[in-house]
Amino acid sequence: SRPQRSVASDLSRASPSDLAWQPTLLMGGGGRTSSFAPSHSLNTSTPFLLGSALASALFACLASHTAVSLSAVAAVASVVLCISAGLRWVVGDPLRDTAAHGFGPRCTALAAAATPAAPKLDNNGSCDSGEPPADLSQEELLLLQYFFAITFRLGDDEAAISSIWCMTGGGKPLPSAPDQLNFTAIRYHLSFVAYATAAICMRTPLLKAQGGAVLGWVMRQLLSPRVFRYCDFYWPADGSPFACRENVMWTGHLLHVATLYEALTGDDKYRQPGGLRLVDGRGREWSSDAEALGLHLAACMRVNAAGGVPCEPGLVFFQCQNHAMCGLRLLEALGGSRVPHGFFGPERRRFLQFATGGMRAVVGTGGLKVVVVTTPQHTEPFCAPFARERAHLEERLASAARAGCETIAGEHRPPGPSPSRVLGSVPFAHLGSDGWDLTYLGWWADSGRLAGELYTLAVQPKVSRGAWGYGEHPSLDSRPPLACCVGLNIPKSAYSAQILPMLRQLGDGSNADRVEAWLRRHFRREAPAQSHQGGGGEGEGGGGEALSCSPEAELRACSSGCGSAGLGPVAGGTADGRTAAERGAKRAPRGCVWLQEGDEWAIGNTANYAMAVAVANGSDLRALHQGGSEQYRAAEAGGVRGVGVSPLDAEVFRCRRGASPGEVEVGLWMGEGGLTEATLWAEGRAVDSLTLLSADGGGGGGGGGG
Repeated sequence: SRPQRSVASDLSRASPSDLAWQPTLLMGGGGRTSSFAPSHSLNTSTPFLLGSALASALFACLASHTAVSLSAVAAVASVVLCISAGLRWVVGDPLRDTAAHGFGPRCTALAAAATPAAPKLDNNGSCDSGEPPADLSQEELLLLQYFFAITFRLGDDEAAISSIWCMTGGGKPLPSAPDQLNFTAIRYHLSFVAYATAAICMRTPLLKAQGGAVLGWVMRQLLSPRVFRYCDFYWPADGSPFACRENVMWTGHLLHVATLYEALTGDDKYRQPGGLRLVDGRGREWSSDAEALGLHLAACMRVNAAGGVPCEPGLVFFQCQNHAMCGLRLLEALGGSRVPHGFFGPERRRFLQFATGGMRAVVGTGGLKVVVVTTPQHTEPFCAPFARERAHLEERLASAARAGCETIAGEHRPPGPSPSRVLGSVPFAHLGSDGWDLTYLGWWADSGRLAGELYTLAVQPKVSRGAWGYGEHPSLDSRPPLACCVGLNIPKSAYSAQILPMLRQLGDGSNADRVEAWLRRHFRREAPAQSHQGGGGEGEGGGGEALSCSPEAELRACSSGCGSAGLGPVAGGTADGRTAAERGAKRAPRGCVWLQEGDEWAIGNTANYAMAVAVANGSDLRALHQGGSEQYRAAEAGGVRGVGVSPLDAEVFRCRRGASPGEVEVGLWMGEGGLTEATLWAEGRAVDSLTLLSADGGGGGGGGGG
């Protein structure tokens, strides 16, 4: 709805000083400058496409000859020079980005803005003002049932876990490269499920235990060797995986999920010393905690020329910076945390100033460059700079504690000298990458307007372009991604689901409705409720009785195998011709919803779709992370502590303050297709004083039985 501004007009209004990018500010040292400055008219893919076409033709000619001659070597050299010249024309001098690589002075100013002080979150606070959170929709309830089925209902059954979480994540074109190195790796699916579950459960405190069960199970998997064992391939000389100065593609998600778990449950176990613990593939045990991991990641950012943390050696992806930044933001907001509000603000602003000044895709494919190449920093020359920056952060934290500060503003000092340099970048964007970038950017950035500005300026035209329409009927895609991320053999279902929460958060309803309708028409599947209704499984205790144990006891039983709590394993968990998504759906006795796709994509697609549904229904993920949300503070409902419901997979669509003091209004989906009995708990006791308010389905049932 906002008038589209041309980038050229934005640049024409800016002064040269507004457009200049100063490498000395972002690189911790003097960078080489260059007079090379591509004009804005070079924001096109033509040079690269011409170079690529020529390269393909020459390589095809070479492939038809078995003998390697001098002329063949000369031809290969010519190809390399041609591509290099073409990229040089498009990319420019990587040590001095220019106006065509930035988003203009407006975005740069928003990147430098600081957030006003926000109150510390009290995980046992009550919702004292504002409108009550919206009821969960039936779609959200069914999506939650799917997430329950593929997480804590599996317990520790390795065979069942492997049959559902079977994505390989692709590999790399390197000798002996393992799986889990690409963007369909298990760690991403796990993390997306955690974020989507939090987005739904945040609207009712009655789902704290259920949300905590999902996120706790995800944490156990993230800390399992199957997920992080690729570390030995990239960083074989390392000791603790927590100490790697790269690998934010794992540590960033680990921190984000750990802090989000505390946000939902009030349980600070991952912030306690040794709260993060793992055993690697060699049998060595390592430990850390959320606050120590946050300080470690911030120090890694301070020694990097781009202000980020590499995923793979030297490669800084905006996508993964999001999750480290979200974790740092939550550390500032959580009650009981030593980290004051604004503590990591200098690191946030430094990275965003680099991104808005130097990460615009100059090949016309969308918003942010897929990756920036920096000096690999897990090498010996970085040891001393890293130790210096870590010590600075520790002193900054100790200083705030001595002063009794709840808020810290400004920077004690900028980062010191570092060997890190920006070596180059991939000039492309990708729509799915932009969706990932801007969805989470809105959660942690100081300015709530920055994501919208970037979207309007560079991404919305790509989304709205008619050539990217949704007319054809897709086929399911079970392939892992190509060995190189820029191969981009990503099915349309994946990047459509990835941009959907971005569209909902940024208010682009027309495009969001179009994308969602296409996903629902071609990929949405719904499994009906199974005939047994009891505690939620085909194992013991599934005979229709309401559980007599509290949600906490039920969760402990489930975590140790799910048998005694009536959540026993459901038959059919072996590979039998069904997709992994279908095998997961079979474990949801109350029915569920998911997006069908190949095994490499389905769970992540479903999670992104679920997040978009939650945002459309009122979940405010920025408020959850920033600390000002009344929804987030509703960990107590109407002054009643420890509210819960059993069984754990009960379909709760409402929990809010009642009409009188001490009253809680609860909505449960029961009857046909749902529970026949349930137990409500408050302060560790079963509640026996209930008054039926209505049986018309409420806001979440959508029909009789609510």
